[in-house]
Amino acid sequence: LAGLVRKPEVLVAEDPVAVILVAMAAWQQAGKAAGKGVAKRPAPPTVAPPNKAIRPGAAPSAADSSAIVVYCTDDKDEIGIRTLVGEYKEEGSNHGRKFYRKTQKIPGHENVSVYLYYWDERDGPTFSGWWFGNQVGGAQVWSRNAQSTQRPPRTGWTIPWDGEVKKELVVAPAAEAKQSAAKAAAAAKLEARRREESEKADEVAVGEWEERVEQATLQAAEAEVGAQEAIEMAREALDSDDFDEVLLQECQSNLTSQAAAVAETQRAVAVESLAAAKAPAALKAEMVALTQRLRQLQATVKDELMRVKNHKQVRAQREQQAEKRAEEEVKERELEEGYAKQLEEMLPPAMEKTDAAEDEVEKVAVAAAPLQIDAADDLRPVMLQAIKETEQRVRAAQAAIGEARRFISGKLTQVGRFAPQAKKAAVEEFTALQTRLSEAQNKLNPFKTVRQDYEQRSQFKKLHEELSAKAASAEIEVEKAAMMVAPLGADSAEGMKETEAALSTAQSAISQTLRLIDAKCRSAERAGGLGGIKDDIKSLQERAKAAQEKLDEVRKSMKETQIRVAADTLLREISERVAHAEDELQRMSEAELPFYRGEKGQDMEGLIAQADEAATKAHTALAEGQTFVARKLVEVARFTEGPAKAVKEEIDMLHKRLEDGRERLQQFRASLADRKRSHLLEEVDAKVKGAEEEVLRFRF
Repeated sequence: LAGLVRKPEVLVAEDPVAVILVAMAAWQQAGKAAGKGVAKRPAPPTVAPPNKAIRPGAAPSAADSSAIVVYCTDDKDEIGIRTLVGEYKEEGSNHGRKFYRKTQKIPGHENVSVYLYYWDERDGPTFSGWWFGNQVGGAQVWSRNAQSTQRPPRTGWTIPWDGEVKKELVVAPAAEAKQSAAKAAAAAKLEARRREESEKADEVAVGEWEERVEQATLQAAEAEVGAQEAIEMAREALDSDDFDEVLLQECQSNLTSQAAAVAETQRAVAVESLAAAKAPAALKAEMVALTQRLRQLQATVKDELMRVKNHKQVRAQREQQAEKRAEEEVKERELEEGYAKQLEEMLPPAMEKTDAAEDEVEKVAVAAAPLQIDAADDLRPVMLQAIKETEQRVRAAQAAIGEARRFISGKLTQVGRFAPQAKKAAVEEFTALQTRLSEAQNKLNPFKTVRQDYEQRSQFKKLHEELSAKAASAEIEVEKAAMMVAPLGADSAEGMKETEAALSTAQSAISQTLRLIDAKCRSAERAGGLGGIKDDIKSLQERAKAAQEKLDEVRKSMKETQIRVAADTLLREISERVAHAEDELQRMSEAELPFYRGEKGQDMEGLIAQADEAATKAHTALAEGQTFVARKLVEVARFTEGPAKAVKEEIDMLHKRLEDGRERLQQFRASLADRKRSHLLEEVDAKVKGAEEEVLRFRF
């Protein structure tokens, strides 16, 4: 154990709770051994179960300085105390105090969390103080302490919350628990070392050095406890939202005194380190490690002291910066108000010009309305007059849009000097007006070529009429061919020939129509496009394609008829093979019936031979059937997709029946094999019994 105290790397490798319990047990055993005059070694480490009450002087260690530990100083194993004991980590702040959450889970209640938090007097003095509960401010609580300290009180906790005070329940910082364990371990080590010195006179020199190392370790542990408490107090004061100058001065005084204490301890340890040059290598290494620990502690105390000294100055700088920002915000608001008034004066003229431009675009649409009518040639003079008026309106609308855009661009240049908020609002307003003008421009653009569009539309109309007549003629030929496909006569050879002739005539008409449409479309595209009749031409192409699809359906129907006949023949042959295999399976099942009747005196060998023969025939029938199905599936692959799918589904069903039969055959053969083995065993047993009887008869 003494070695463990001097070697922190060993302690870290063990469970913190186990290490503390080991230290306490070693200390107690050392006292008992000293009273009897006999030195004993400490008991091996034992790990305490989670959430069990911890004996006096022991508490779980913590690596985080913000953690706290709840432990019990008695052997009591009460449910309320067992729920609370353990290690707690800082989670946040509530009502000006930090609150903590237990890190260990409660066995059997892993979904229950335990929180330690503070509640002020907003709900009355009865509900103020520190609480243990399942959540911060929750309805379920286990313990209470009425004190209003900055950190959780050490003692004075009631269980249940309105019951008596449990003195054995202790709440302490994790660093304090760690240092207590170090002290206990060091004391136990010192006592054990004293016993070793009395028993090993020949190792007096080594014992003296070990005692000096132990004394230095105890001195360093005391310095660490005081320094950690001062550091924790200073950090809480610095993290608090309230500025308490008295508390900061107290923290500064504590840190100064602790820095002096650590420096004194560091000097003493340094002297021992220099003297330890003649000590064993292991003890010399311990002194070097102790010196490094004290040096790090001294640096931490100095850093925290510097933070406390500079806290007031840093806080004053922050307040000055906040005041400066407030003044700048006031000035900025005054500027924003002035710029807002300027924006109010700029917007009405810009909106008027935008509205005027949109009105001019609407007038263009009204003037061009007659041109949207599909008029006859005798109305051409009227259409030309409407085109002239539309062109005049287009020029006026374009001028209005240009004027509005120039006005808005000038105003955007002016608002570029505004304050950020006013500038943002002005840019949004003028951008919205520019968007309206862009939409009006997009609406006006199609009317700029109104005369060209009208002339082109007249030419395309004539082209459409010509192509439509050709498409109608092709459709008539297709209808004639479709009418000749009679359901009853389609299966005859003569009907097939007549249908083929009609289909050839219709196909020729459709092909000519499609070629003519494609040729006219290419000519129109080279001349400048199809314009407004593009959709009409596309409709004619779709009509011709629909007629072609109808012809394809007729041809498909004829081919399906031929395939249907071939498929029916194929399915009939496969069904016969499957039926034959199932008949053999049925005979195989009938051969198994005598076994189930279990009649005495029946010829088992004969029955087994008959069953074996039936199984062989069934196997042959199933194999032939599956081979035949596989061969026919090759023929089905040559069918078209639709009929092939239907035929394949039927064949799959028949093949499934063969697979089921094969499973029945396997089960039958397995059962027959079991019966053969049973029969052989019975014969062997009978012969063995006969042999035994002969032996007995021969003996007597």
